[in-house]
Formats: sequence, C-alpha cells, structure tokens
Amino acid sequence: MKIFFGKISGNFDTKQIDDGYYQAPKESTWYNGIDVGDYAFIIGGNRIQLWKARAWNKMTTNQNDKLEFDILISDTGLKIKDLIAFKFLKLTVSLIVKTTRSTGGEKKAFFELEMEPTFLETDLLNPEIYRNKDNFRNIRTVLPKQSIDFNSYDVQLQFKEGRLILHPIKNCEQGIIDKYIDNTSKIGKGQPLKDKTLSILRASKNILRPLDISIKDLYDACMCKYKVITQKTKYWVVNGYEQEKINYDLENDSFVMYFQYTVQKQGPVTQTLNTAKRIKPGDKVLLFNQNKFFGHSTFIETEVESTLETTLDDLLRNRSRNDDGEIVTFTDAPCIYEDLTVENGFNGEWGQRLSLEVWEDVHKSGINVPGIMDNLGPNSIITNTIIQLSDNSFFDLVKKILSGEVQNSKEYKKMNSIIDLLQYKKQIILQGPPGTGKTYSAKKMAFELLGGDIPDRCKLIQFHPSYTYEDFVRGIVSEIDEEGNIFYQTKNKIIAEFAETAAASEENHVLIIDEINRANLPSVLGELIYALEYRNEPVQSLYDIDGDNTIIIPDNLFIIGTMNTADRSVGHIDYAIKRRFAFVDVFPNVDVINTAKGKALFICVANLFVKVKDGININSDFLASDFNFKEIQLGHSYFLLKGTSTEEQKAELEMRLTYEIIPILNEYVKDGLLLETAKEEIKKIAEFEC
Repeated sequence: MKIFFGKISGNFDTKQIDDGYYQAPKESTWYNGIDVGDYAFIIGGNRIQLWKARAWNKMTTNQNDKLEFDILISDTGLKIKDLIAFKFLKLTVSLIVKTTRSTGGEKKAFFELEMEPTFLETDLLNPEIYRNKDNFRNIRTVLPKQSIDFNSYDVQLQFKEGRLILHPIKNCEQGIIDKYIDNTSKIGKGQPLKDKTLSILRASKNILRPLDISIKDLYDACMCKYKVITQKTKYWVVNGYEQEKINYDLENDSFVMYFQYTVQKQGPVTQTLNTAKRIKPGDKVLLFNQNKFFGHSTFIETEVESTLETTLDDLLRNRSRNDDGEIVTFTDAPCIYEDLTVENGFNGEWGQRLSLEVWEDVHKSGINVPGIMDNLGPNSIITNTIIQLSDNSFFDLVKKILSGEVQNSKEYKKMNSIIDLLQYKKQIILQGPPGTGKTYSAKKMAFELLGGDIPDRCKLIQFHPSYTYEDFVRGIVSEIDEEGNIFYQTKNKIIAEFAETAAASEENHVLIIDEINRANLPSVLGELIYALEYRNEPVQSLYDIDGDNTIIIPDNLFIIGTMNTADRSVGHIDYAIKRRFAFVDVFPNVDVINTAKGKALFICVANLFVKVKDGININSDFLASDFNFKEIQLGHSYFLLKGTSTEEQKAELEMRLTYEIIPILNEYVKDGLLLETAKEEIKKIAEFEC
C-alpha cells in the first residue's frame, strides 16, 4: 500500500475537505503520484483525516479532474506535531518541513510517506492507534554514563565531553542525523525561539524526562543553521548646545561632550559617560539643538595616539585621574577619547569626545524638524547630552530632510504609514480627485518598498474600458512556427507572469495599476479576486498551461492602484473587490505648491469647490449637491511649476491655466459637477494675472 499526506486549504474549497475529494488537472504536479487505492493523511480544516482514493472523475463546475476519496477517519485526533512524531512513519526532512510550511510554491498537494514494514493496513485503519501515546516518539536527554537504547524510535541526546550528541533513531532518514549540530553554546546570540528549545535541552532538571518540545522545534534549533545576530545598529541624537561648540563639532568630525571637570556635578557627567559607553562603531547619530538638526554621521572607533590607556569604569569610579595635557583612550569604550591638551579647541576644557566619520548633509544654521520627543528611547529626556532613539524611523526622516530628499515631513510620515498598510493588506488603491499626485505617490511608495529604483521589480500599467482578463491574467495567443504555420497556445499575461517572477525571487515586487477603476474589474480579475486575499494558495484559471490551470499570487507581490474619484465609473467597483483592497484618500495639498503665484491660483480655484463654515471645510455654493468637494476638487499638481526663473514660471502657469485648468472647470460645469453659477467665477479665474 502507498501512503501520502495531503494539504488541502479550507480557505479555497471547504467542500473538498467535507466531501472527500481534490480537484486539479490530472496531468499536473498537484497529485504528485497519488492514485486510486492509495491512502492519505489529509491536513486541513483544523484536523487530520485518513482518506483512501476511490475513483477519478470530472468536476461539473470547471474543467478540472477530481480524485474522489472515501473518508475512513474524519478526525484522527492528531496534530501536525503528532503526525511528525508517529513512530511508524519514517522520520524525514520532508515530513518535518512540508507538513509545517507552505508547499504552494512547489505546486504539490500530496507527498508520499514511508511506513515501517511491520505497520499493517489493519493498523492504519484502527483509530485507537492514534490515541496510544506509546506510538509516538519522545525527545529525551541523558547523562554521559547513562545507558542508551540503540533500537529506539525516540530521539535520544546525550551529554558527552561538554557537548550534546544525537544518537541514531530507528526508522529515521540518515539526513536527519547528518544535519544535527549542538547549538546550545549559541544561546543568547540572537534567536529567541531557538534559544527556548536549546535551554530546555541543556537544563539538567529535564534529564530522562520526555521533553516538552516537538521534533519540529528540535529541527529548527539543531538541524538548521543558528544565525548569530551581531551588534544591532543603534540610533542616537547628540546635543551640541551653543553654536560655538556645534561649529567645532562640524569642522572637526567629532562630538565634544558638555563636560568641564570643575563646573559640572558628578551625577550628570557619570550618567552621560555611561550612556556614551553603550555607543559602538557603526551606530548612527544626528547633531541636534533646540529642535534643529545640523548633520548626520556614523560613530567610528577612536584612532588617536594616546598618552594614557585606561578603562572608563576606572574613571567613573574615581580609580584614576587624568592630568592636564593628556590624551586618553578607553579600552571598554571604543568611540570615546579624552583630549585635555591646551590645543583641543577649548583651552584644555571639554575633554571627552566621540569619534565620527565626516558629518554629512551639513546645515550650519540647522533645520527645524519637530517630533523628537515622540521617538526617544526609554528614560531619555531632551536635556541629556546623548539621547538614544527608539528606532531608525526618525533618524531616516531627519536624514532625508537634511539631504533635501524630503521637503515635507508630514507627507513623508503619511507615506510611510501607507507603506505599512500596504505591507499588511498587500494591495491598496490611492483614490482622489484629478491632480493630487496619485501616480507620483504610487511610484514613490514603490521606490521605498523596493529600497531603490529597481525597474525589473516594478511594473506600471494603465487600465481602460476595453481591458480584459486575457490582457491581464492569462489568455490564448496565436503564434507562427518556423514553417510559417499558425498555432495557438496559452500564455501568462501581465500579473500571472509578474507573479511567477516574484515567487521565484524572495524579493519584493510592485505592480502599479493606474486608473484601476476604468476597467470592468470583476471581469478583468476573475478568480484573482480570491487569490489577492489568500496569497500563496493556488486558484484555478480559465486556461491551463502544460496541463496546469493554477495561478498563485505570492506574498511578495504588492499592488498599488490609483483611482480618480471624479470619474463616474467609480461605482463599478463591487464589494468583493472593495473588501480586498485598502482605500487611501489622496487630497489636494496647498503646502507642496512651490511658488507664491501657484498657491494664489490654487486658492482661487479651490473656492469653487470648498468653503469654510465654523472652522470646517464644506461644499461651496457652486458645487452640485450630489458631489463632495473631496472627490472632485482640482489637485495641487496642476499648480506645481518646473521653471526656475520668474519668467519661466509665469509662462508655465499661463499655459497650465489656459490649456488644463480652465478646460477641466468648464467640463465640470458641462457634466453637472459644478453649477451654472460657477461660470462667472471661472471667467474671473481665467483672467488671473500669472
């Protein structure tokens, strides 16, 4: 008899689990060798069943083949960890890994198992077999001189010469033994889940007892490489205080701490030195004072020729006293040194300092960036000389503002929050009126998500009313062979092809769909409406390629759609699609307009759509009652100018006004978005002096 385990997702077709069948093209890889008469432990629906394949048939709802099973035991009572530990199954890497991890990428649903020859068909069909604890492997640790049962199904680990060795296991693949390594010495080096398992293995109180860990836990901790996590980069802010010292820091690529031996109290000095001691080479830092930032840099190990080498601990505990004129380095604080020479820039005072690479993106007068108080680590106050940031987010923001990459911190933070939403939901739609920069924002988000401009991992397409499933997902195309004969074959189109590329790489990919609402989405997406929500799970396409009609959308493919809310076709998006996308409003923003004339014209146009009442923006008197100003107000991109000189900006704004702004406003009146009373206001806007 042949025995398999099968994985059937209850998210895709619950009837398969309840009625005992599996559907896929018979020639595809999904069945992986299972046939009529074979048995299978079926994992799905929060239980493990025992089935026997009865007959091949055809689905009535699609063109798939169907393998029908008899459900012999509807619930064995086993969990996945129990199935792995069932001693009559050969313990293999495949059994451990494929039962606990996604196999959708392999396009296989069934995997053959090896059974102990003494395990009979009558045993397989006996439900009591799965309730007997003696039929499952245990994991035990034993002391050096204690005896070992070399004919045991159990996993036996023995302490010998300070190491934990694994003995042979009955009915077990040799690869398991070969992969084993004693990682107990790595505890505390960065992988908490593995450390928990390793700590249980190492604990003497657990000797001879069945350990409370699974074989999967043991596999992860001792049969996979323990990746030691090195010093994590920390992010700091240093307070430069008065401008004289800030200038000195910037010019000398260092940070002089606010210490004067005869002036400051011992407490603050000790506290700051203890903080500085935690700084390691490679940590990042911002130079700060009173909400202004002056530059950013990276800490480095001190490379100065010292007259004295000691420890910072000795200095803090008054075990050593450094004399005037000395240059001191500290063996327990690699980035700190002390310059007490008269030539140090402060006549021998301001002794302690931190070594840095060259300060970058320097602004000697500083740039104001609020928000530091929300990003400090625990127990930090703004009066400290050295402050640790809770993470890298605020550092990255300030760095981008200093470099000029980001002009508006609010917009940057908003974009990051949308990226967080995209990483959670996998697909979003940026919706707003025309000219709000939706496509521009989508490209910027893709740039951030991919970590740079990576054209092969970002694709932009635009939907239109004639767009079809066969254009977007998969369809039949005509080809011409070498002899000039026409033949037809099925090909993956944009998203199916991009999904395969993404699945094969472990890297992020982004598909931008501009004007997503202009196509008939239910028709274009087809079964992908399901695949968007249930990533890494196969769905059946209308067409097959080489006998396989399944498509999988992987976790690392993100979709950003843009939608014009002034377009009447918005109503064509049904609830099934709306539920699978997160919708993000993108509104006009006067703050990003880069010229005074542009802002003035924006305000004139905005008055057609919105007015203020009791401090709240509401529809203007010119707007039709069945519209909301947020849906149709012209966005800021109409008023952004590329020219640098006054003459260039004037000419560009005149062209925008004449050929873009006024025509769309007149179109709004014609289509009933703006009332007839708006015509006079539009004439006034047309006479705007650019």
